[in-house]
Amino acid sequence: MIPERQHSSAKWAVAAAQLWTSARSESRKPRLQSKLGGVDVITARALAPLPRLLELAAPAFSAHTVALFLKGREAEAEVAAARRRWTFDATLEPSLTDAGGRIVAIKALEVEREE
Repeated sequence: MIPERQHSSAKWAVAAAQLWTSARSESRKPRLQSKLGGVDVITARALAPLPRLLELAAPAFSAHTVALFLKGREAEAEVAAARRRWTFDATLEPSLTDAGGRIVAIKALEVEREE
């Protein structure tokens, strides 16, 4: 949900991306969530491997957040790699536009180990 006080969704998206990128510790998570006003959905395509995507998205996650990441043929391996640090519920759905692609849906994200 985009807060009404923002002038455009594009400005909001840029601000959110800057905040996510700068949020490197769990201590910043509450401040980030209050600035964003809660995030329902996070999505990315061709941005980074899943472990890095989760690192970027984690500060914006809440109990109701769903992340949808469009991944390629290595989606299963990326999920396995991400589980080394994170605990989450994941489902993989086939892409309708790429025979080898998968949509990875993530819910209930929690950090398991700090790096």
